[in-house]
Amino acid sequence: MAARSSTKQAGLFFILAFACLFALVRAFWPGEPAAPAKVAPEVHKSGDARLILAWEAEAALNAQAPFRASPLTAVSGSGVLEIEMGAGEPSKTAPAQAQYEIDLPAAGTYRLWVRAWWSDGCANSVGASFGDGPSQTVGNDGTYHAWHWVPGPAEPLPAGRQRISLWHREEGIRIDQLALGGEAYVPEGLLATQPLEPNPAKPEPPQVAEAPRPELEREPAAVAPETPAAAPKPEPPPQRPFRAGIAGSYRDGFEGHLVALGIPYVRLREHELGDLEALKNIDLLIVSDPRCEENRFWRALQAYVEGGGTAIVEVPPFDGRRRPNPDPENLLLKRGRFDQYVKQSILIADDSRFFRGVPKERAYHEDVPAYWLPYVTDVPGAKLYGVVAAGRSERRIGGALLVRELGQGRLYHLALPAAFAAMWRERQVDPYVVNILRDAIGGACTLCV
Repeated sequence: MAARSSTKQAGLFFILAFACLFALVRAFWPGEPAAPAKVAPEVHKSGDARLILAWEAEAALNAQAPFRASPLTAVSGSGVLEIEMGAGEPSKTAPAQAQYEIDLPAAGTYRLWVRAWWSDGCANSVGASFGDGPSQTVGNDGTYHAWHWVPGPAEPLPAGRQRISLWHREEGIRIDQLALGGEAYVPEGLLATQPLEPNPAKPEPPQVAEAPRPELEREPAAVAPETPAAAPKPEPPPQRPFRAGIAGSYRDGFEGHLVALGIPYVRLREHELGDLEALKNIDLLIVSDPRCEENRFWRALQAYVEGGGTAIVEVPPFDGRRRPNPDPENLLLKRGRFDQYVKQSILIADDSRFFRGVPKERAYHEDVPAYWLPYVTDVPGAKLYGVVAAGRSERRIGGALLVRELGQGRLYHLALPAAFAAMWRERQVDPYVVNILRDAIGGACTLCV
């Protein structure tokens, strides 16, 4: 029995020793390499409101004539990329390009933005494309002679090196900056730009952090006894920011001046002009040739001004039908003479604040009609400024500007539509429009220039 027991113990010892040896071999054996963990690439989701990159327009890697970099002050960087007025039409087969190469950190849908300055309604656009894609129109808006951001195309793009091109469409344009952002990003003002590299930049070596230095022991500073804090003063209610509202077919003639003066504004729909509730948050109403229901417009205009609003009416609504008076309360003092106008008119300035910086006499293009206003008026609170004369005969037909105090508000009416003319034919009386805007705003807009 003793011999059989010792044989059994030896067998168990051998089995345990073999198991331990096998475990050690498996622990240190290299085996098959583990599969690398999959990392999802970073993707900028739609609705992203981040700025990805901004750069100077004049830093194009390849700018073909008539594109050219020109020095200019009061802009970002060293100047602008421009196509001068007089450069002519673009080539129909191979229009000129200005090309940029950028590096995208991640795939996503991106929108291009262009900070532009347009000359007029026939010089207010440029083409833009990503990679080998087709050129898409950027611009065709009505903001002239003022720097503003214009949205360009938005497309899904992969991460890495990308080419962006601007294309010659019209002359008389300037480009200051370009920006690329998520679909929900909207730039404002001048942006901090980054230089473009012809090749991807090499990553910089990591910086070694300096070990913190031990601070010297100091005696604790004397602590003044606490005094009971004064009760906080109630904060005044926040003031609603100043806002202008523009509407009508010729609103674009005012829009460039509003941008240049830094006046916040919104575009109103035509039906809102007859809705007093829609105008309650508008501090300055600007209207030129609105296409709306006339009776509702005149009623809302009168209530808006009498209630404390300020309105500038250039071309009033008129459907061409002859009737006693489309303006039933005679707000514009036309006494039904809405269809009376003269072409080839002459603006004769007076010495008032409205005509500072304007030539004493300025003949308008024949395409710009001057509408009738009386010479003088005895209506309380109404004053007339300047004179409009017929071109060839120089016969004076009436006043150029009506300013009327009405209730708690003020109404301006331009018999000679200077803002409309600025869209197509005439820019020498731009100070006239600016002076009217400044007078209408007064000190109400703290952000205006």
